[in-house]
Parts: sequence; C-alpha cells; structure tokens
Amino acid sequence: MNNKILIFLCFVSLVFTQCTKKNADMMSDTGISEMKDNTVIKAKTWRSAAPSAGPARNIELGEYSSFDLDNGLKVIVVENHKLPRVSYQISLNNDALVEGDMAGYVSMAGD
Repeated sequence: MNNKILIFLCFVSLVFTQCTKKNADMMSDTGISEMKDNTVIKAKTWRSAAPSAGPARNIELGEYSSFDLDNGLKVIVVENHKLPRVSYQISLNNDALVEGDMAGYVSMAGD
C-alpha cells in the first residue's frame, strides 16, 4: 500500500512539473528582451551577428589517375587501401527538364 501511494505521488509531481508555465524571456523585434516583471534587458551583443567563417581546410587527394571511356565519360580514380570499399559519384551537367503537364512523374520514377 505504501509503494502505491509513493508511486502515485511521484507520478502526480511529475505531471505538475511538466505542466507548469515556463519562465522564458521573450525577444521583441527591437532586440530588447522583456522579462515578466517588465524590466528591460538589452540583448547580448554576440547574438546580433553571425560568426565569421573559419579558414578553409586543404584537400589532399594524393595520387590519382584519370581516363576517358569510349562513351565520353571522364573517370578519376583515387586509390585508398586503408578500407576495402568502393565508392563512386556521378555528376551530370544537363539542362533542367521541363515537365509541363506531367509534373511529378520524374521525381516519382527517381525514387
């Protein structure tokens, strides 16, 4: 009986904890944060602008070989013997397809 009461009290306290109103500051369009008691606090200056980008990383492909197939496809091979896997990427430089009345069929066929 004691365990049932304890479990019930824990459940009720959990429900009331989750259902209470959250005390979050609301940010207005002017960049000034207003709290519940109507005190006004200026927004932090570090939030006013996005951070600058870091330096670009150097890309080192290592040794590669390149050749053209009979159908005109250019192949670039970079060997890496650390893992036994094969991966490929195909990029096409084609004009956009205008679907007209058949809009959506191409994306359905591609899935």
